[in-house]
Amino acid sequence: MKSATLVFSFFVTLALSTGLFAADDKNWTLSPEGFGPIQINMTLKEAEQASGLTFNSTKPDPDQAEDESCHYVTLKGLDDVSFMVSDGKIVRVNLSSAAYKTSTGAKIGDTESQVQNLYNNKLQVETHRYDEKGNYLTLIDTAKDRAIRFETDGKVVTLIYGGRNNEVHFVEDCL
Repeated sequence: MKSATLVFSFFVTLALSTGLFAADDKNWTLSPEGFGPIQINMTLKEAEQASGLTFNSTKPDPDQAEDESCHYVTLKGLDDVSFMVSDGKIVRVNLSSAAYKTSTGAKIGDTESQVQNLYNNKLQVETHRYDEKGNYLTLIDTAKDRAIRFETDGKVVTLIYGGRNNEVHFVEDCL
């Protein structure tokens, strides 16, 4: 039994370290728990191992007024996806392209009503903070401290982000 477990562990480690899962990143979906194999609260090293990809940079950009308490990173080869990092852990994932979908099939460019239908009309609607025509459509799982939010121009989705509830509600990146 021990040898079977060791062999299994070896192959899982090999698959993760060689990037076998990276090839299908266009099929990765966003949920409140994460994006594809990358889960909320993973360290950057854990995310690289899980995805088979490497981050462009793991350090805060002082020119963007970032620090270790909150900054953004991106993965090489993964366009239009960014990860908010707080104290060394991924706390939010942002999608800015229709190339990626949520776990229910919602994507950028969908209408507000399409997204509400995909989420069984459970999304809370708030007026956009900076665009009086726009809205935020948000699904919150308070038990897990997770949320997914759709930013709209009043008609269609323009941004999607998911992760820890508090960080999903930030409207100015890390603020």
